[in-house]
Amino acid sequence: FEVLQEIEREVFFGLEVAADGARVYLAGGESGLVLAYDVGADGTLTEAGTLDVEEYLAGLALSPDGATLWAGAFDERVVVEIDTATLSERRRFELPVRVWDLVHLPAREELWASDLRGEGVAIVNLRTGAALPEAIPVPTSPAGMAVAPDASVVWAAVSGSDSVVALDPETRSIVATVLVGAPE
Repeated sequence: FEVLQEIEREVFFGLEVAADGARVYLAGGESGLVLAYDVGADGTLTEAGTLDVEEYLAGLALSPDGATLWAGAFDERVVVEIDTATLSERRRFELPVRVWDLVHLPAREELWASDLRGEGVAIVNLRTGAALPEAIPVPTSPAGMAVAPDASVVWAAVSGSDSVVALDPETRSIVATVLVGAPE
């Protein structure tokens, strides 16, 4: 591997790449910035713009068409919805949890948010703009999340427990817990 470029910017956890690979979005952590970079044919990055949302940003999620980016605030109970064409804020969602990671379930028009500091995964209904009043209970510190290709399961790593939980989007409950890294 070869390092093509070094960029001096504060970034934190969130990273999203447009489906065509032409743009990369980064969460700026304490700086409160969402950073957008265009990806050149040679793989180098050119800054395309920034948006200051004045929150400590962690997780990001990008819509399949690349038109909408969501940024979660780690120190607050907020998700910011961003228009990627203009890098402007559209709306904010109040959540019952602090946001570490985000995943988008397009067919359900939902955004799921993990709470590394707490014990739950919150869900935002993107049609109404409202979060469900209660988070899905997860035993201690849900962190990184991923969605099955058919969106039948949302997986959440559980920090400090060496486990991953499977969450059913229909029942909004844990349907399996898998220990990882444990000796057989």
